[in-house]
Amino acid sequence: MTPTSLLLERRERRLTQQELGRRIGISPRLISFYERGDRRMGPERAIQIMRAMQSAGAGDDHPNEAA
Repeated sequence: MTPTSLLLERRERRLTQQELGRRIGISPRLISFYERGDRRMGPERAIQIMRAMQSAGAGDDHPNEAA
């Protein structure tokens, strides 16, 4: 997971850094560091973040869904 993909995925899921951090038990500041590339996350943390975002669901703006 790259810093940019983390940022884009979090925004698509409409999660704040605070909410994502709360879901996995880390500070919003650490989420910010990951998104800027200031800190590298290990594979375990990447899995933790992906699972937290998957459980949040996708945003409401999918063009293939009927309005």
